[in-house]
Amino acid sequence: MALLEKQAKNVTFLTLEDFKQYPVWTWYETLYDESLVAPVKLTHPLQDEFANVFFILVTVILHDDTVLHGTIGFNLSNNSVFYLSFFKNGDEFRFDGSKTPGIGTLEKLSEWLGKPEDGITPLQYESPFVLEDGTHITGELDLHSW
Repeated sequence: MALLEKQAKNVTFLTLEDFKQYPVWTWYETLYDESLVAPVKLTHPLQDEFANVFFILVTVILHDDTVLHGTIGFNLSNNSVFYLSFFKNGDEFRFDGSKTPGIGTLEKLSEWLGKPEDGITPLQYESPFVLEDGTHITGELDLHSW
């Protein structure tokens, strides 16, 4: 893996196009800016060579079988998802299940998608990336309890 530092940008400005060009990003903090991320040039498997937190492009399959592009924040130290976003019609919805300013709740996600909550969750996420033990980065999330 290699970190592509020249492509670094503020994490809040990442777009679907950025993720399509570089499907995995990680923190690239400097003394002057702690919100930078940079794309990772991958070799399989995904390793914690220089970071243990990655933002990964995933396919999201909602409970009603609707398929969307999305991203997850993935922590390699405990193989857990801590962040989820959805892309639709050029817009992004960021979800963490809390009342964090700027981050959405399930109720807001339901409004944004125009779907009832039971059509959204539980949902599946899939990525082509594997961990060192050969496990694919895929899973199911129940957003009611997340």
